[in-house]
Amino acid sequence: MKKKGIAPIIAFVMLMALAVTLGAFVTIWYTKSTESQTKTMIEKFGNVDECADVRFDVEFNYTTCKNITVYNLGNFNIDKIKLELILMDGTPFSEVFDYLILPKENVEISIDLRDVQKFQFAPIIAEGTAVTMCLNDRVFVPDKIKCPPLTPP
Repeated sequence: MKKKGIAPIIAFVMLMALAVTLGAFVTIWYTKSTESQTKTMIEKFGNVDECADVRFDVEFNYTTCKNITVYNLGNFNIDKIKLELILMDGTPFSEVFDYLILPKENVEISIDLRDVQKFQFAPIIAEGTAVTMCLNDRVFVPDKIKCPPLTPP
């Protein structure tokens, strides 16, 4: 009974094959999952190339304190505008306006500046069926000296 069995060698080879197969499966799954998520984010929020020449500026009407003018300074049409704002009581508010702003033109949005702490705009461009929201970090704050709040903060 001094014969050694071949079973431990077969078990070791099978264990290594299982580990390599499992590693390959996880790697492929992770790669496909990451590609899918990246594609979804690019479609939803746009990339640098699509939004590179989408530029805009905002002007507050301090005469009436009830209007904002959005200027398209870029070379592409802005098909919609997503407006996110914080009201004086701290409540967030978000709305998408369906305005087509041609290059070098503007549109006026009616909002009471006295009720708002700050604004953030995101232009939305459409190419065929693809819709891209161009994110930006610009925050606009109306001058509270020119338009005092209706209710104290």
